[in-house]
Amino acid sequence: MGSGWSDKNAGLIIELKNYMNNYGIEKTVKYPLLYLYGSYFCDDVINCDIVFTVGGVDKKYVIEGMKSSDNTILFFDDNLFSNKDFKSDFLAASKVKIRASESYCDTEYYTFTMSGSTAAYNFVNK
Repeated sequence: MGSGWSDKNAGLIIELKNYMNNYGIEKTVKYPLLYLYGSYFCDDVINCDIVFTVGGVDKKYVIEGMKSSDNTILFFDDNLFSNKDFKSDFLAASKVKIRASESYCDTEYYTFTMSGSTAAYNFVNK
């Protein structure tokens, strides 16, 4: 189950999905997973700036992303939403800008309108 926002100019989607991770037999951890897909990513680990626009103010986070084996998905740190400031800014954002800084490919910039981010977050956490 997931919810996403698209960058209509680039044909990209940033998606928030419910992810289940099994740690042995004892427990299953459920958390939201944020990733970007629809492009081609070169570096295995990519430094990213994520800037949320909240009430007209830009709030910047610097994180690492890891590409998928087919180079088409950029996964962001699975602990992002444990950072209370990140979660709060994600839920309140009107827009998000992402810069993926790669050493082998060009640095790419993506912009998404974040309408409905609170509803999306609540949906994937049911």
